[in-house]
Amino acid sequence: MGGEPGSIVALRRYYSDRLHEPTEADFLAELMEGNDRSAIITMCSLVDGAVESKLLQNLPALKTATESEINRALDHSGPLGTFSARINMLYYLGLIDKTLQNQLHDLRALRNAVAHTKRRVTFSDSPLQNVALRLFSPTGKFPLLEDTPHGYRVTLIAEGDLIYNSLAFGRDEAIQMVHDNFIKQGKTPPF
Repeated sequence: MGGEPGSIVALRRYYSDRLHEPTEADFLAELMEGNDRSAIITMCSLVDGAVESKLLQNLPALKTATESEINRALDHSGPLGTFSARINMLYYLGLIDKTLQNQLHDLRALRNAVAHTKRRVTFSDSPLQNVALRLFSPTGKFPLLEDTPHGYRVTLIAEGDLIYNSLAFGRDEAIQMVHDNFIKQGKTPPF
């Protein structure tokens, strides 16, 4: 019996590049396309990537690790193999505060629920709205922008983008980036 086809190996290698950082335009384009389930899963995937990057930048043994060592540490059976373990490690290392840890766990819960259901996923569903609200102000920075399914989606994307940038650049810098972006667009910042 032979190994996996080269195309499968190449596919895995291409999409498992843990060091790839998406552009802001790519990030937002993926989130605005598709249905609510895909937006939640995409948001969480991008945020999980930012969590991984922050760990790779701050754990001395991983800063200089080979790709194989990094994959072993982040593999599902490795010490940082789950989104939950990675979130908690950032908190234990003092790299995120309790509020961000809680938001990340809420995002993880959203992702897990919508990824493993046979139900149609829509922000019209009150259970989804209720968990999304936990991410918004006063816990997060964004108030619900509009009390509609679309409003929940765009607020989740906005708060998720802020969480992503908080992991990448720090909370204060991320907040300033959001503020400047609203001003640049001629809009009043929501906070």
